[in-house]
Amino acid sequence: MFFENDVFTLRFPGFFTPQAETFFIWNLGTTIQHDAPYPSNRHGKLYGVFAPGPAGATHHVEGQDGFDHYHLGTQGEGRRTFDVFLVFPGPNFNAATWRPVLNERALNRAVAAGILNAPITTIAAGFDQLVIKVPVSEFHRR
Repeated sequence: MFFENDVFTLRFPGFFTPQAETFFIWNLGTTIQHDAPYPSNRHGKLYGVFAPGPAGATHHVEGQDGFDHYHLGTQGEGRRTFDVFLVFPGPNFNAATWRPVLNERALNRAVAAGILNAPITTIAAGFDQLVIKVPVSEFHRR
């Protein structure tokens, strides 16, 4: 996940347990908060950006190439609750000139320019609401 241009790691507790839950094609472990309000101004936002991400940052599920995306969050380190929003390429998107957005200000500029469409809720995309609670830690390269 990217937050303010830095790389952070989202941990999904319960990923390999029988209690793990799948949202569409993604195993989210035991992080889904079923009774949480959505969307809520008390939660951070986690954007799934369905455009090419920086090298090594794209979330890919084998055989599901059309759902490749990367994550951009509005909160950094700590145990965080996020409302999940989806962001798709806009009418002015050009893969040849695309530079991944790595913070919310850049996301908003790309939306204003029509490079990306405005974020939508998972409900607007035809899914259930999605609120997750995950530990977030800064990623340190060695």
